[in-house]
Amino acid sequence: MCRDNRATGAGSDTSNPIAEWLSWSHANSRLRLAGKRGSVMAMHSEEKGSETDPTSSVTVLSVSPHADDHSVLRDFFLELTATQQPETKWLLKVALTIEGAIATLTEHSVAIVLCESNLSPGSWKDLLDHISAHPQPPLMIVTSRLADEYLWVEALHHGAYDVLRKPFELSELNRVITKAALKWTHQERSGEKRF
Repeated sequence: MCRDNRATGAGSDTSNPIAEWLSWSHANSRLRLAGKRGSVMAMHSEEKGSETDPTSSVTVLSVSPHADDHSVLRDFFLELTATQQPETKWLLKVALTIEGAIATLTEHSVAIVLCESNLSPGSWKDLLDHISAHPQPPLMIVTSRLADEYLWVEALHHGAYDVLRKPFELSELNRVITKAALKWTHQERSGEKRF
């Protein structure tokens, strides 16, 4: 379990609703509060083995201090699963900080990291450096309200998969996420390392 020490300076944050786990059943897409504390919010299938079966699940880690980013992504993946790709179980994990993201990456196999460009302390580049050391590193998509050609070139130059402008345009989010998931699944099956 990840803890966000930013808000209180202590070991846990018990007042932040983002800091609670959410889980949902793929079969009926109902949400329920699981009641665990931490800086990670997760949507996951309740079927056994779903997190380890790359053919049926794709885990996405959203790294952002902004609650609205996580809310939009949660709704997006619920809609994606319910209407467009019911054969895929989309698993969303959320971290508010780089430290929370690193803890999540240590505990879970993650295919895609959506990372806010403006993190404090640190940056998306620090997280990208960390994930490049993984045997099967996730694909990073940098997100920013100020996404421009400079950020796009910089992100691709450093090894990121893509850049998305916020607020998210759902059709573009769908296109980029779907292509990244296909690429990561292919790389995992073939044993190919990205870096």
